[in-house]
Amino acid sequence: MAKPPELARVCNANLVTLGVLYYNDPAPLRLHFGIWAQYPASVQSRFEFVVIDDGSSEHMQAHNVLAQLHRLGRVPLSLSILRVLPPKLAWNIGGGRNLLMHRASGCWVIIADLDYAVPPKLAAAVLPTVLDPAISPTRVFKFMRDWQPKGRPQLHPAFAMMRRDLYWQAGGCDEDFVGHYGWTDPHTWFRLGHHRPRVTITVNRSWPAIHYLRAGANRTSQSKDKEENANLYRRKTSGAANWSNVYLRFKWMSIKDV
Repeated sequence: MAKPPELARVCNANLVTLGVLYYNDPAPLRLHFGIWAQYPASVQSRFEFVVIDDGSSEHMQAHNVLAQLHRLGRVPLSLSILRVLPPKLAWNIGGGRNLLMHRASGCWVIIADLDYAVPPKLAAAVLPTVLDPAISPTRVFKFMRDWQPKGRPQLHPAFAMMRRDLYWQAGGCDEDFVGHYGWTDPHTWFRLGHHRPRVTITVNRSWPAIHYLRAGANRTSQSKDKEENANLYRRKTSGAANWSNVYLRFKWMSIKDV
């Protein structure tokens, strides 16, 4: 898909899309859905839950994991799964985020990581802000995390909430970075930083922190050599290489209401 049609598509101003990228790691995925199921009905009804399964192995695919939980009566909520189809693209983080924003129904979208979750009190806290029609459409929210390896609270580098249309106006994720590790977050924030009107990044420290899932996300065996993308980042940000507007360079399917 080339230039995204999302800017012409009407979003739901009364809904927040909460999306998580997933790959071959059932334990934290189960925890996410257990936490989402704890949202009060009045809060849960304001959220659209989406999982982007980025080509997981058959026995660990998100819809199979969640079907097991449904049979046990442990996931009393409605959600959607978008499954990226083979062939598997290495480090398709930017593509997964673009797919989330492509299919999001809410005007505001929370981009979550697999190893941190949105607890019920935080979900309730964000609603008055995003449902306020007076809030600036160029406001982006970042979140404090309740635990991280250095032992002190800090901002999560990727976890954020922003408007769907702002994401696309800034250019979304450049999928030229897919295939190699790293620099997805820096290039996304670089592009947001160059958006006009100016983007305001807000950290509401009165909100509860995002919750670290100590079951942890498994680390893939793929190489984490950052040099390829580091060079690409330098070329793109210096103007030596063009930013790409070719999105969703893979096949995918929607699995509704597992």
